[in-house]
Amino acid sequence: CLSGSLLMLVRLAGRRDDPFQPLDTAAILAGLLLSVAALVRPLAYPAALVVGLTAAWFALRRSTVSGQRRWRPVVLLTATAVLPVLLWQARNHTVAGYDGLSAIVDMNSFFYQGAATEAAVTGMGFAERQRELGYRDPEVYFAARPEQRDWTPAQRFDWMGQAGLQTVLAYPWTYATVH
Repeated sequence: CLSGSLLMLVRLAGRRDDPFQPLDTAAILAGLLLSVAALVRPLAYPAALVVGLTAAWFALRRSTVSGQRRWRPVVLLTATAVLPVLLWQARNHTVAGYDGLSAIVDMNSFFYQGAATEAAVTGMGFAERQRELGYRDPEVYFAARPEQRDWTPAQRFDWMGQAGLQTVLAYPWTYATVH
């Protein structure tokens, strides 16, 4: 999806306005593909915004159309890229009380990015640090954090995301060398 959307965005940005081929369809398709890419792979979320805004800038710069027609593809691209993702986040909040796009982002922050950084700082192996944190073993995880047994999954994911981020921010140079 991300590759397809990037191709559509390149096409959108690289052409001049042609009254026989409106940009609206290409903008909507590119926006929807970016949105789907972000839903499938949360890493695409910020990439979609950066790529989308860059393509919009090129399209506006090259456009021969003036006024509101010039902004229409940009608005369509932005709306179709962002709206489905925001709706999914609203759904997560309603169903699970979780405000994020995907819990995998928070788990990755804690069990991968934070664990890799801590392993490098302490000189221990990455897999060993993951085991200590309770990766794939809820009993080990809860033994280290018994207060979380009564938490909702959303509360635990929020905590994991914050804890992983704090670790990375505490050792930014180590994180940069590990990743």
